[in-house]
Amino acid sequence: MSVRLEFADVTQLKSGVWSANLPLKLINMFNSGASAQTNSNILLVSRPEFNSSKSVLSVDLVNSEILSLGRGGETLIVSREGGINGALEGKSEASKAQSTYGGGIMNFIKEARSHGLPRELVDCCEVILKELSDDEAFGLNEGRQRKWTADPNFLALTIQNRNRQFLVSVKGNPSKMKYKTIHPKVSRPPYCEFHFARKDQCEEVIEVIRKSRAF
Repeated sequence: MSVRLEFADVTQLKSGVWSANLPLKLINMFNSGASAQTNSNILLVSRPEFNSSKSVLSVDLVNSEILSLGRGGETLIVSREGGINGALEGKSEASKAQSTYGGGIMNFIKEARSHGLPRELVDCCEVILKELSDDEAFGLNEGRQRKWTADPNFLALTIQNRNRQFLVSVKGNPSKMKYKTIHPKVSRPPYCEFHFARKDQCEEVIEVIRKSRAF
């Protein structure tokens, strides 16, 4: 008889790879005595079933195992199935996802959620950052007053918790930017900034960030 376990608040990074912040008690259920080696745990699972509308992932408890033990609850969950052939390839795929989507991006999203920004706004920001990571990997470094700066420095995101929005800083001349949903204003040249507060701004936000990267 199969025993299944559910993880809540799970984010799908790509087909067969998810991320979640799991309680340490839960991590210890899978731990075979390995010592912490990476920033994130890597959990290999069988027969995963993901409910995207509820962000819930169900897995086979018996056939799940820790491939790499991290230093906290941040966990990459990798399917044995779905194109990932065996534990070694699963570990390689998870390590690649950790590199691509790590570098502070997951920590930034977690921080934004903790400040009570609208869920659909944070979800949209997460999609944007993942698309940018798919273009080319980068990191996000936390600074003062909830400001996170990309490495390399083509983007900065500030969590404005009172107004429940992001302040976005990018490279470019605002006088040459013609957008419908965002309104860039001069900051410190060559940077300009604008507010990102609604889901309908997503397309133009990622467009202006990509142009900043190529600036």
